[in-house]
Amino acid sequence: MKTPRLFGNRAVAVLTVTCAAALLCVSSAPAFPRAPAAPSQTPKTLYNSMFQLSFDPPLSHTHRTTDIVAVAALTNGVTATGGPAVVNGKNVFSGAVTDASGKASIPSGVDMCTGLTVTIPGTGPDAGRATVIWQPANRQNPSPDGQDQFTFALGLLDGRPAAIANFTGSTGPYSGYRSVNSGVAITNPDCASTGLLKWLGVAVGGTSLFTP
Repeated sequence: MKTPRLFGNRAVAVLTVTCAAALLCVSSAPAFPRAPAAPSQTPKTLYNSMFQLSFDPPLSHTHRTTDIVAVAALTNGVTATGGPAVVNGKNVFSGAVTDASGKASIPSGVDMCTGLTVTIPGTGPDAGRATVIWQPANRQNPSPDGQDQFTFALGLLDGRPAAIANFTGSTGPYSGYRSVNSGVAITNPDCASTGLLKWLGVAVGGTSLFTP
């Protein structure tokens, strides 16, 4: 499948998302197993973020569960105190999410075109799974500076859609971390006639929070 490109900013729903890639007005957000605590010296970090899910076949009243392909970008990483994002000796200024997969679903009798009723489980065979490749800042011709594998869920957190990522099984810089990516949900404009093809999340205030 061709990797989707991020599409335009036509907001269908603004979600105070504290659950970054999870939406569901009528259900609770997927639960994540608690990540083991990282050493106290490991910092919290913040990123600007944008992520897009594509559904094949489109989610509709006849297709309530479908496969996903996702792309995401994390940029301008800093620690919570404003310093450069360096975690476990790795310069993790920005990251590109690749190889994202999983299954999304919607409940019956709901409007999937708001983007608020889509969920992806955080555990099990249908969980969202992906890899993020980290890049350093301020280098000519930068090369990757580590990568992390993670699982993720899409649902509601405090009534807002968000994606929650769990790095428990990773061996990269963020091993043991958890991230909350919150934002605004934007769906394809022709959703009512074609079904839900794309779901774009743009972080409210430009923030994805990584915590040990």
